Amino acid sequence: MAYSFVYWKSEGAAVGEEISSEEFPAEFVWFEVVEIGEPAANALRIVVAESIARELQTEIVAPGVQITAHPMTVGEDSRIFEILWDYCVSYMVTNESYCFPEKGKPIGGGAISEWQISEYLSFVRSSTFAEAIRDKVIRHWRLATQNHIVDVAAFEPPQIRRLAPSEIPKFDSGNTGH
Repeated sequence: MAYSFVYWKSEGAAVGEEISSEEFPAEFVWFEVVEIGEPAANALRIVVAESIARELQTEIVAPGVQITAHPMTVGEDSRIFEILWDYCVSYMVTNESYCFPEKGKPIGGGAISEWQISEYLSFVRSSTFAEAIRDKVIRHWRLATQNHIVDVAAFEPPQIRRLAPSEIPKFDSGNTGH
């Protein structure tokens, strides 16, 4: 197999508990990136919050089509996760609206996946000498969220833990369409 997906399950994860990459949501969950940054040199921290379909209904009318939609928002009932790579070689954030799917790769699946072969991994390997000086294999993870695709090249998998709502800044998930 040219690639493999690692899905994360989290139903029973307690707040503050560190979980493995196999324990993040197995189903596709819409997440919003709440925070992304480098807490230390070459480290990457991403905080995501679950977007939940709300009761409020919106009617969308297009020529010949009428759709009833429910807004997806982050709220007090959303699960929140911190994803931390202590050391990463490279990362790239792309607006999901403009991201091409990789040729030959399925669309969908879990919110995060590890890819054994990808165009991004080829790019990182051809433009860095990290593998040569670290004597380790670079690995590629892709985090697909409601508005962002985050590609991360690192030697080790991320540490993941569930956060309490008080551990993140206030977040407005309103999408302006830009």
